Amino acid sequence: MLDGWGGLHPAGNAPNLADTSYWPGWDIARGFAIFPDGAGGYVLDGWGGVHPVGTAPAVGGFAYWPGWDIARGIALAPWSSAASPQGWVLDGWGALHPFGGAPELQASAYWHGWDIARGIVVTPDSTPGHVSGLVLDGWGAVHPFGNGGVPAAPTTSNYWRGLDIARGLTLLPASTGAAMAGYVLDGYGGLSSFGGALAVSPGASWPGWDIARGITSWSGSSPSSPGGWVVDGWGGLHPFGSAPPVSGNAYWRGWDIVRGFAGPGSGSATRPLTRRILPVPAYVQVYALSCEAAALQMALAYEGIGATQTQILNTIGIDNRPHFIDSLGLFRWGDPYQAFVGNPSGSEASWTGYGTYNSAIARAGASLGGHILSSNEGISPNSVYAAIVNGHPVVVWIAFDWRYHQPTQYQAFDGRWVQFGLPYEHAATVVGVTDSAVLVNNPIGGPQWVGKAAFEAAFATFGDMAVTLA
Repeated sequence: MLDGWGGLHPAGNAPNLADTSYWPGWDIARGFAIFPDGAGGYVLDGWGGVHPVGTAPAVGGFAYWPGWDIARGIALAPWSSAASPQGWVLDGWGALHPFGGAPELQASAYWHGWDIARGIVVTPDSTPGHVSGLVLDGWGAVHPFGNGGVPAAPTTSNYWRGLDIARGLTLLPASTGAAMAGYVLDGYGGLSSFGGALAVSPGASWPGWDIARGITSWSGSSPSSPGGWVVDGWGGLHPFGSAPPVSGNAYWRGWDIVRGFAGPGSGSATRPLTRRILPVPAYVQVYALSCEAAALQMALAYEGIGATQTQILNTIGIDNRPHFIDSLGLFRWGDPYQAFVGNPSGSEASWTGYGTYNSAIARAGASLGGHILSSNEGISPNSVYAAIVNGHPVVVWIAFDWRYHQPTQYQAFDGRWVQFGLPYEHAATVVGVTDSAVLVNNPIGGPQWVGKAAFEAAFATFGDMAVTLA
């Protein structure tokens, strides 16, 4: 297994392979391929660097994009060895780049400006004069390539148009250029056959959770008895079909850091997904101050749960008691962690209504059938982005003008000291993320893209408060 920092971890009876590259703290490793003899191979970094491991010598002639994380996969020629290492690097646009003197290849697909290529395999019967293989795109389609002609595309059993969820592919050991068959792995652990490969049940699956990271076939399998292994992002190894269980020597519970998985003559890798848009419906707030209810309404709708903002507010509970100044001169009002404070149709400017906070929203969401994954303050922005990538919308508390404000405090009627952000307290639902921005379903303005710096400033106002739903 390859981790994102470049570390290699043997599984089963695999030997330790000396590694020449390691980037502690930097998730930049993108692919891994091994010679047919299993004694060496190469690690690919996101900039296109090809780094030898084991018996492999340093190799030249590879494409390199310093500062641009665009390399997506690596495959070695089946005739490769330490004496004659040759192979190809796949970039995110679908171009194939030979190294070590490997022949140039003709691709059947190319997506200029679109980082959508996700994997590459080469058929075991390839020779220098007749190479064939497949490129996988993020929607699950496989695209043949070759030299001296492109082979026919095999038929696939699944395709996810508009959803970047394909994570790896593998060929059956008996595959040839004329009959390429194998499996596509999706991020949920599903296995989709192509080229007539027999349908198999996955050894593990995670519906709705994008955590599967790599796949490789077992060399002992056959077309009538296929098998192999899937690796998840934490390092768990899951056999499927006829493959036996194999244990690895590394496991990172709770940390999605595995980036590749390979056996002799085969390899599979995936980049860490950093962008995704969830199909969360956008609703506007129907009361002057019901932004939190609208944000939860949107997140629940993503789970297929229909709830009105009135129903949500009634489930939360409304504390209509007016604020007052006590005998010590302290400002007192309701507890937004327990109920909606003030009148939802009131006005922050006139202090007749305010809002509610994460714990009340989480309780209401769960009561209405939603699956609450987390609810807290101190949720890092990176955790919000990771939740979106993994398919989970996030209700966030922000300053409505996308700036940081320093909140004050007051003592609630129940004695709790609570942070107070009048008149800028607001809530919205984060539904998308890219490398530089987040897509927010804003109850007062509809969907809008917000730069990460502005989002993080506004999010910090209320101590990084958020509720994540499944």
